Amino acid sequence: MIRKGKPGAPKVLVVDDEIEVLESVVDLLRKEFDLVATTSADEAVHLLETEDVALLLTDQRMPKMLGSQLLARAMHISPGTTRILFTAYSDIEAVIQAVNKGQVYQYISKPWEPDRLLEIVRTATEKSTLAAENRRLIQELTEAVESRKDPKDSEPNPPTEFDRLAQQNHELQATLDKLNNSFWHIERLRDLLPICMSCGKVEAEKGKWMDLLDFFKTNTLFLSHTYCPPCRTAFFDDEA
Repeated sequence: MIRKGKPGAPKVLVVDDEIEVLESVVDLLRKEFDLVATTSADEAVHLLETEDVALLLTDQRMPKMLGSQLLARAMHISPGTTRILFTAYSDIEAVIQAVNKGQVYQYISKPWEPDRLLEIVRTATEKSTLAAENRRLIQELTEAVESRKDPKDSEPNPPTEFDRLAQQNHELQATLDKLNNSFWHIERLRDLLPICMSCGKVEAEKGKWMDLLDFFKTNTLFLSHTYCPPCRTAFFDDEA
C-alpha cells in the first residue's frame, strides 16, 4: 500500500493490480490530494470501511475482484464516495456493469492523458466534498428541527385546528357550567315560561302571575309571550 500526498486534502483511493500504474497515478495527484494506493481489492474494501474516502479510482481487470464488483461494494459500504472506473476502450460490458451496479461518476479509458485525468479527479472530489457538506447541513437542520420540538428550547407551536376546537370546547363548557350554577336550573324547566304580552307579567307558578321585574330578582330569563287572564278578557272584550 502507498500513502502519499497532501494531508487534509480530499482522500483519493487508487486500486490497480499493476504497481507501475499506481505509482504513475500517485505521482500525478499527490500535490493536490491525499493519496492511498493499493493492488488489493480486499484491502480497498477495508479502507472504504475505515476511512473517509472522497474518490475511488479502480481498474476493471484485477485477479480476485473486478473493478465493477468493487464499485458495487463501495456503493453500499461508502455511498458518499465518488466512483471512477479505469478500463480498456473495448471493454464496454465492464462499463455497463459499473454504471448499473456501481453507479460510477465516470469511466476513464486506458491509456489516459495526465491533464485529462487530473481535471476529472478535481471535478469528482469537488462533487464529493459538496455532497458531504450538503449531508452535514441536512443533519444539522434535522437536529435543529428536533430540538425545537422541546418546549424548553422553542417558542409555542402555532395553534392547530385541534387546538382551536379544544379552546372552543373549553369556552362552551365554561358557559354550560355557568348555566348549571345559575339560580334557575335547566333541568327544572319543563315548558317555556309564559309572559303576558300586554302587562308584561309572568306566570311564575301555575295560576300565579307576578311583575316581570320582581320575577327577574328571583328567577331566570327562560320566557315566552302570552296574555294573563285579566288582560285577555280586557283585550278581547274591547275588540268585541
